[in-house]
Amino acid sequence: MYFVYIDESGNTGRDPVQRFFVLAALVARIEDCMRAQDQLADLKLKFFPSILPENIEIKGRSLLQGKAFFENVRQEVRDALLSEIYDLLRQLPCWLFAAVLDKAHPALQRLNLLPDDVYRFAYKNLLGRVDAFLSVESGSGLILIDSRATSIRSNLKDARLIAIHREYLQGQRKARGGSQLVEYPVFVQSEFFAAVQLADVCAYELFRAYQTVPAARTLDELNPEGREGLGVILKILARSEGLDILP
Repeated sequence: MYFVYIDESGNTGRDPVQRFFVLAALVARIEDCMRAQDQLADLKLKFFPSILPENIEIKGRSLLQGKAFFENVRQEVRDALLSEIYDLLRQLPCWLFAAVLDKAHPALQRLNLLPDDVYRFAYKNLLGRVDAFLSVESGSGLILIDSRATSIRSNLKDARLIAIHREYLQGQRKARGGSQLVEYPVFVQSEFFAAVQLADVCAYELFRAYQTVPAARTLDELNPEGREGLGVILKILARSEGLDILP
């Protein structure tokens, strides 16, 4: 059994500032997920020994830009924590898949997609990649995804995601006779799940890379400055053959 942790970066609406939307899936065997859970908790205690690990949520944007919990944390401390997170990812037996959607692409502009349609497009393509991997591995996968249910409105977003997931599975049954994925995704509170937080770091790094080099079509072109952290993530992505640039 594999756990499939999904997180996103960017938004699905029309936004001249955020051209890209990235949906990433970090995939690992259950026993490796449990080890990552302990390792990330230990890291948090190393840097913030007086704070419970679950009270520190690692998010790529917050950590890199000094936002939310990390607003008053010195740059050198944030850099040191990030370096150890990248080391954790480097050593973790895992696979990474990503759907990168260029919302400014003329083909998508002509379709005039609504935000839900943008998410649906990215989600189904991402699951297709993960499903193909699980089929080769002869394994089943359970999706864990950060819940948006903090209000009635955000609860509806979770319900819409379930509907999109169901559409995907129905399509797989018709096309291939079934899917390697468990029937429904599990919605979790990301602050309690290390691998969801690691997926967020991966998604944000990819989002930032494409925002910086929007014309990149290969992984090598994405990291012209040779940033170590991004390099770690790109290596996992390359090893997984996990990149899907849309459309």
